[in-house]
Amino acid sequence: MVHAPASSLTRRGLLAADGALGLDAALAACGSETKAAAERLRKAAQAKKDIKVPIGSGYSDIFYVSTPARPADTLFFKELGVNLIVPDKPDPAAVKAGQVVPRVTEPIRSYAKCAPLMEDLAKALENAKKVA
Repeated sequence: MVHAPASSLTRRGLLAADGALGLDAALAACGSETKAAAERLRKAAQAKKDIKVPIGSGYSDIFYVSTPARPADTLFFKELGVNLIVPDKPDPAAVKAGQVVPRVTEPIRSYAKCAPLMEDLAKALENAKKVA
């Protein structure tokens, strides 16, 4: 069962009521977008195996990393081949190089929220250069 955000589900429901889009088709489209985003991320990770990806904050005056061992999204990213790491010592080189992507820390309970996160990470990996 897909749990889309209320606003997204409501919008799709209104489109379905207008006959512009069936609700089942809208939910299937969200699933398809997520599968496509996952495949794009898998390909980007495969192409950039040497790029190490720490997770943390990236501010100019402070940098810290967090562990990808528990959050479901990071576990999934690892399954797709993203080289998530926990460095021994934080290195802000990626931040200084502008190679950062925002991380959503709230639970991801829908396809509609998951696909954009994977698209952003895939794009970052596709454009990433080794910095350290």
